[in-house]
Amino acid sequence: MKFDEIITIAGKPGLFKIIKASKNGYIVEELEGKGKKLALGAHHRVSFLKEISMYTTTGEGSVPIQELYEKLQKEPSLMPEGDLKSEEVLFSALGEILPDFDSERIYLSDLKKFYSWFNTLVGLDETMDFSSEEESEKKE
Repeated sequence: MKFDEIITIAGKPGLFKIIKASKNGYIVEELEGKGKKLALGAHHRVSFLKEISMYTTTGEGSVPIQELYEKLQKEPSLMPEGDLKSEEVLFSALGEILPDFDSERIYLSDLKKFYSWFNTLVGLDETMDFSSEEESEKKE
């Protein structure tokens, strides 16, 4: 499974994998559950995970979650332990991964999704490659 094929759909829980692109949208499959397939049209708000980032207080302004997931995969000890609904636990863990995160622009709901998505992806494919396409090409 490639990170570039993973999307989230506004208003629908969970993650989806693009199976096929069509002229009207995409055919996608749920990653969790029954693997239900859906046809998406122009009225669906789709976000590719590779385009989602976390706000920082640095000059760049944000860091792609793909980079953060790669760091989490390399250092599993950075994953929060305990209650993944606790604001204190989640923000503290994010501080370990991304010390200069923007606490005014990142919300608890964002962090819940961030960690939930990581657990889903790693749970489905322990060998998931979170490195960018450019990095993958350099490795080869």
